[in-house]
Amino acid sequence: MKKLLLLLIMLAIMIGSTSMALYAAAPMIGGGSNAGYALKSDGTVWSWGENSSGQLGDNSTSQRKTPVQVSNLTGVTAIEGGYNTGYALGTGGAVWSWGQNSYGKLGDGTTSQRRTPVQVKGELGVGNLTGVTAIAGGIYNGYALKGGIVWSWGTNSTGALGINKNYSQMSESKVPVQVVNLTGVTAIAAGDSAGYALKSDGTVWAWGDNVYGKLGNGTTNSSLVPVQVSNLSGVTAIASHNFQAYALKSNGTVWAWGSNSTGQLGNGTTTNSSVPVQVSNLTGVTAIVSAGTSAYALKQDGTVWAWGYNYYGSTGNNSNTNYFYVPVQVKDEYGINNLTGVTAIAGGYQTGYALKSNGTVLAWGRNDNGELGNNSTTDSKIPVPVWNLTLSASDTTAPTISFSPTSGNSIYTTGSVTITASDASSVSTLYYKWDSNSYASVVGGTRTVTPPSTGSHTLYAYATDSPGNTSGVYSATYTVTVQDTTAPTATMTYSKNPAKSGDIVTITATFSEPMATTPIVKIALSGLNTVAAINMTVQNATHYTYAYTVPAGNGTETVALSVGTDVAGNVVVATPTNNTLTIDNTSPANPNISINPTTATNANVTVTITYAADAITKSYNINGGTSNSYTGPFTVSSNCTVNASAADAAGNWSSQVAYVISNIDTTPPTLTITSNPSTSSTNASSITYTFAFSKSVTGFVKGDVVVN
Repeated sequence: MKKLLLLLIMLAIMIGSTSMALYAAAPMIGGGSNAGYALKSDGTVWSWGENSSGQLGDNSTSQRKTPVQVSNLTGVTAIEGGYNTGYALGTGGAVWSWGQNSYGKLGDGTTSQRRTPVQVKGELGVGNLTGVTAIAGGIYNGYALKGGIVWSWGTNSTGALGINKNYSQMSESKVPVQVVNLTGVTAIAAGDSAGYALKSDGTVWAWGDNVYGKLGNGTTNSSLVPVQVSNLSGVTAIASHNFQAYALKSNGTVWAWGSNSTGQLGNGTTTNSSVPVQVSNLTGVTAIVSAGTSAYALKQDGTVWAWGYNYYGSTGNNSNTNYFYVPVQVKDEYGINNLTGVTAIAGGYQTGYALKSNGTVLAWGRNDNGELGNNSTTDSKIPVPVWNLTLSASDTTAPTISFSPTSGNSIYTTGSVTITASDASSVSTLYYKWDSNSYASVVGGTRTVTPPSTGSHTLYAYATDSPGNTSGVYSATYTVTVQDTTAPTATMTYSKNPAKSGDIVTITATFSEPMATTPIVKIALSGLNTVAAINMTVQNATHYTYAYTVPAGNGTETVALSVGTDVAGNVVVATPTNNTLTIDNTSPANPNISINPTTATNANVTVTITYAADAITKSYNINGGTSNSYTGPFTVSSNCTVNASAADAAGNWSSQVAYVISNIDTTPPTLTITSNPSTSSTNASSITYTFAFSKSVTGFVKGDVVVN
């Protein structure tokens, strides 16, 4: 049973509102399975306790009841204790490890035990791992966070590597492999054959062994890939140990899930839970750690709270009670008053650690391997000083505050401003307000707020850290406007529509509002001819053009727009108004010319030209002269040739047709009279007169002749 319980120590330190917050040469404490670790401000690492596997890193296997320096290790920025294993994060994000190396959990490509630090290999064993920002150690696993992605090594029991392979497919990895389906991670933690990740959106994901429901997804089914912890958001820090896990929310409350056999979930029961439950009576928390079957929380006032198993005095409250099912306060070094002035906490197996603002380290709980570091192996129900260990002087520097976006920017009423308080210790409380309103507060160093209304508004903020230093008031002023959420529309016009083959048509898009300079609006045509999306030419903020060469054939082109946005970022509506271009390469039918009358006449003749229905341009001329636009029937007074032709809207012309008018005669006939005989006097009994007209006449009769 004892061997079963001698499991993982996960958390090196939890400072502020994020898990595994890293500060260059910032003092830090950590706990291993039966060992303690401390990072001094000079970048050196010190350790004490059990050393059977070389986990103290001092090139020996001798138990140490007081701190010794880890060999060959400087420039360290973070530390982490695992099961009989130590980890350190160094310059450039390099990771170092030492101690037990079962299943390759040191990540150095071997399974050889190491009494001094060795460097963790690079991804898939290439080079060495660098660029890491957080580390976590499990029973037989190590984890590293790099660029929002999690890398794992060691055993793959029940999917602890998170690579979507079971144990038979890959039993272990001696070098880092990437956890699948996981990006945007900001913090990591390790349990017993299980990994945990906090994403930037405040959600928590877990993978691996799920006994007691420690993955928190409502089941006890192990998972080869990350699954989301149920009903959990707004998380700022995570911790795990053995068979349970913890989450700290931005409102300062703590949530727990998994095994609860000793009350380690802190909700007043011993019932296991496969989904997060709230730790009772605990608010204002800034950091959390797990310690085997106990857990600890650091509050913004510098006090420490504990719950769970207390057989060895693990809760540090000077009590002989074996179990505490809800949090109790850790006492001070004298066991009378409560412990205060704490800036960071850590947990080993049934052992607690606290870093005070004066740089000293306290420890309590189990001590059979010297893990309290006080030169004894006697358990302690109250905190005792770790001997000869001071990590740094007291923190007297107040937090600094930044705003994103910075002061002077414009933001929308639907937008937000993120306030971040930074401090060498942990930020206990952040205070903020808009304009002359009252200050509100939040536990930890980050808060995102929305503006109150349109207009000019000033945001004020100040913060306190765990030692009690208070910053001055910082401010940022913003111009708040209503965000435009309406997509721009466009109306298309064409220099010619319909158009015919060979025409170059200027297509103009007129937008309902000014468009952003980038990206450029793209136009596409489909139908008779296909033109893939191509940039339009910017004429001004609301007018873009495109020159289109019309192809052969008859049909239509449908215009669509894409990519472009208005200045608020709304993408243009793809289907504009008037989005059809007609292509017509067929000439209209020839005109038909008719006259009235059609018979010979000495009067004017009326000319009527009938054009096809699609004729737009109706043209005619007389005898090849100046073209006229036909508006209706017209008359001619003399014989002539009428020519007519027509063009449709696309500019296609019909053939020219001609009509010869020849029935108009306005010249009177002439008359020649001859007689037979032709003498002026004759005695003939009769004279014949002949009447000869110059053209055919009608209506001439004998009675029309008078002889005198």
